[in-house]
Amino acid sequence: MTARTRVILPAVVIVAVTTVAYWFTLASLADFLRLDTPLAYLLMLPFFSLLLAVVTVVRYQGRPLPPRILLLDVFIGTALIIVALMAVTVLPASWSTYYWADRPDVISLVLFVAGAVILCYGTGWFWRLRASIAFLVLMWPALYLHILAGPMQSLSDATNAALAFAADHLPLGVASSARNVLIVQTPSKQLIWVVVSTACAGANGVIGVLLMGSALALMFTGNRVRKLLWLACGMVLVFALNIVRLISILELANLGHPGFALGGYHAVIGLALFALTLVVMLVSTRWFGMRWTLWLPAPAPPQVRTTAGLHRAGWVAVGTALALASSLAFVAESSLGDYASFIDGTGSPTVAAVDVHTTLPGGWSASFLATYPWATEYFGTNSEFDRYVLQHGNGSLAWMDVIRTDDQGSLDAYNLQACLLFHNDTLDAVQRVDLGNGVTGLVIDYTEPTTLARWAAVSWALPVAYDGGVSYERITLTTSVNYAGGAQAPNPEPDSGFRGLVLSLLNSAGGDSAQLSRYADADHAMQGVAQAIAAQMLGRRSG
Repeated sequence: MTARTRVILPAVVIVAVTTVAYWFTLASLADFLRLDTPLAYLLMLPFFSLLLAVVTVVRYQGRPLPPRILLLDVFIGTALIIVALMAVTVLPASWSTYYWADRPDVISLVLFVAGAVILCYGTGWFWRLRASIAFLVLMWPALYLHILAGPMQSLSDATNAALAFAADHLPLGVASSARNVLIVQTPSKQLIWVVVSTACAGANGVIGVLLMGSALALMFTGNRVRKLLWLACGMVLVFALNIVRLISILELANLGHPGFALGGYHAVIGLALFALTLVVMLVSTRWFGMRWTLWLPAPAPPQVRTTAGLHRAGWVAVGTALALASSLAFVAESSLGDYASFIDGTGSPTVAAVDVHTTLPGGWSASFLATYPWATEYFGTNSEFDRYVLQHGNGSLAWMDVIRTDDQGSLDAYNLQACLLFHNDTLDAVQRVDLGNGVTGLVIDYTEPTTLARWAAVSWALPVAYDGGVSYERITLTTSVNYAGGAQAPNPEPDSGFRGLVLSLLNSAGGDSAQLSRYADADHAMQGVAQAIAAQMLGRRSG
């Protein structure tokens, strides 16, 4: 194997196995292209990362190779890949319907690449390529949906303030303005409401310039402070041009061309001004002392072996490990579609709050029992706790508790296990079970200390769209072993396949007790009802 092959082949393998292993994660980023949000730029980041890595490698040609401690590299690289695999195998089954809200699969991809780079090239080269790895971290949607939500809202407020100022001093025909809404009066006296969303407020352009400009800045040489100033000027420029774009849209609508202004012109002018911003930034690099060069000063004599310490047997071991890891990640990614169905591209739930009377399986009917106001002390002032009585045609009885809150943390803090232990109930068995469609349920068999009555409960939680916002529901089905009767329809699907295997391992590793035979009928009945309710909820999306 030649020296060039030893350098290029591992890089090609890393790119190939990562693309195959994380095919669903990358495909989900492609879905953002249809959205008018800053997330539309995320799919471009892997290409910028790869380009930046190539530039970095070329710059270091002929320079001394970083020292390599093989045992340390193997330990760190293997550890990163193991954590990456756990993020797409164990976490989905554990986090259940909440998994897609935080997208650990993207972080898993980053850890996988980092581990593969360290195994093939060592920690020294990983440190040299740290900027490329950092750009992969920027693919994480949670950064923009959670962490940057506040700054993007501030950006929207600034845009609205600028438009309000323009409306007061320019003849735009804006009759009145409110938060995120402008009312334009056309020559025909028609009123047009223009909604200035976060995307329209310039968040797309500013985030795009921040991402692409950062990548370009790393490819140029120059003073870091001047690079930051150059980047800040680009962000200010694209923001100002977006104000000009919005004013031109309002002017066109005022002149009697609202369809054209809010249609094709709206989309094309945005892309044109964004491209103009990038061109201006590239032209102005010399004004900020930035130079394009692929060569670092004072090169040392070239060294051939970039992977010192790895011989043929080592390459075989690394290649085999990456192949096995990517195969496991590929299988795990195949099941992520179920979790992705709970959250849309903007971070909003796709499932409506449960409707007890329309989600029950055949043979079961529900009647309202009570609402518990005291639940607000534990689950927040905006929480609700309703209890229903479920009855089967053969006389079986069950109780259904629905807790809905806008505070997800309260559901985690006051979970079903904590509630039962608070009442001194004896937990006879606790098991995670697959309720289908990406929903992981918790089966708890317990005994009341005073009456010694035995109860079986199945509980699960999910984000839901409720009252125009995001809420979180925990649904619990409970029945007595004496009331379960023969109500075993619909039959619950057994825990099988990859998710079932992961849940079995989680139950074993967590020391959860096995389900007991005396609870078998009750567990069977409640799991069947729970699976039917979960399937019905997923079948009626909130839109």
